[in-house]
Amino acid sequence: MSTVSHNEITVTGLSIGYRHKKKEVVIASDLDFKVLKGQLTAIVGRNGIGKSTLLRTLARIQPALSGIIQIKGTPLTAYRNLAWAKITSLVLTEPIASKNLTVFELIALGRQPYTNWIGTLTASDTHKINEVIDRLTLNTIAHRKCFELSDGQLQRVLIARALAQDTQIILLDEPTSHLDLHHKVSILKLLKKIAQETQKTILFTSHEIELAIQLCDKMLLMGSDGFPFGTPRHLTDTGAFDKLFPHESVTFNSETQTFQVRD
Repeated sequence: MSTVSHNEITVTGLSIGYRHKKKEVVIASDLDFKVLKGQLTAIVGRNGIGKSTLLRTLARIQPALSGIIQIKGTPLTAYRNLAWAKITSLVLTEPIASKNLTVFELIALGRQPYTNWIGTLTASDTHKINEVIDRLTLNTIAHRKCFELSDGQLQRVLIARALAQDTQIILLDEPTSHLDLHHKVSILKLLKKIAQETQKTILFTSHEIELAIQLCDKMLLMGSDGFPFGTPRHLTDTGAFDKLFPHESVTFNSETQTFQVRD
């Protein structure tokens, strides 16, 4: 049985959204789930349901409206910025600041929490960067400019930057967006492998529900009827996927674990 120390992310009674003109706009409430060490977990659901808002709340980009978020047993709000940067790394869908950087230089940005104030890389930093480049097989493009890369290559580089940051937790917002099926599968299999081999905890938002069912350890379903959380098999057996989308448009086939368009 897992102990509290193995709960990398613990969410209790969480309400997410934003404040507008002194009013709270609630997007989702009463979220409860725990993500364990070394697991690959997906947050899935319809557009506009709050997937990215939840991820950004977990990443401290925007505050929670209410509830409790604990990271490694410590309240999210208790972390100082430098300590936080050594525990959690984030990969967003926004364009990178400068595609004129080389692949090596972009990955090296992940070492910022450990470098001195002028950002000088030590031998240890360079070793970590090269180790990540080897792991993600980026050696042949390490000195290319980022603007020369395909979308799939750039996504791998952004994941490499997060790995170079050497955090226990990696959060990713739609890491497979704008990729074809082959590259979607490649990225998700890579994340699965990283979670298993390094025991890092990886949490990502996605529209690729069927791929997530096949590859993830746990899934959080964000729907209008609640937020069930568990293994893909448990969610299938309890009919959670059946309630994710309106029945008049699609249905979920529990045998094939796929969504089918209704006539």
